[in-house]
Amino acid sequence: MPHLQIDSGRLRFALDVGFSSASLSFLRTGPGEHESLTLEGSYSGAFTLRGRDAHGGGSIGFDIPSRVATLGVSQPLPDGGSLDFSVNTRGQVGLGFSIGGPFVPLVRPTPGQFGFSPQDLGDPFRAAEAGGERTLAGAPGVLANPTPGNIGSFISQHSGTSPGHPESDFSGIGRGVDAATAISKIPQHPTRPDVRAGAGLLLDPTLPGRVGIGGWAGLQVTY
Repeated sequence: MPHLQIDSGRLRFALDVGFSSASLSFLRTGPGEHESLTLEGSYSGAFTLRGRDAHGGGSIGFDIPSRVATLGVSQPLPDGGSLDFSVNTRGQVGLGFSIGGPFVPLVRPTPGQFGFSPQDLGDPFRAAEAGGERTLAGAPGVLANPTPGNIGSFISQHSGTSPGHPESDFSGIGRGVDAATAISKIPQHPTRPDVRAGAGLLLDPTLPGRVGIGGWAGLQVTY
């Protein structure tokens, strides 16, 4: 994916463009410095501003299609783990933790619905395949006549949702990329068993007449 990086003294500016999103980052690269600030925008209409230092991080985001804003904080744990908390304008509260590092996600965000939905290992790749096929089918027409109107229509079509298609094509492609990235980070020949685990809890007060409670847990062992 396209990556542009500019280093100036102890500052680094980085621009990354991916299948489903683009991000602009500012990082301090001096000895012992861990501060970073990243603005990420997905083609489906979700924008997130993240800040992090050696002691933790925070984020604020807004999903345009669902009109849901989310505030999150994260506390790093030893061995690449983290403790995460989030709350959004629908009143949904999430709490999660991970140890050992990232692993293939067992849930996917659905900000306009319950908040999170379960997914099996193959689900993000099926979503990426379907979204990629629909996106590629419309690409030749845009490339043949790349006017601002055609480009805007193409982006709107594949970043939006519709009845029967609650996830945009760009979001589906992004889920596949995220899962592939997590798999690529699994140690190939560890000298000892590599154990990664995580769990999460979601409270949703928006359900009619009741408070919804959802949870997930996962364990990944590579040897």
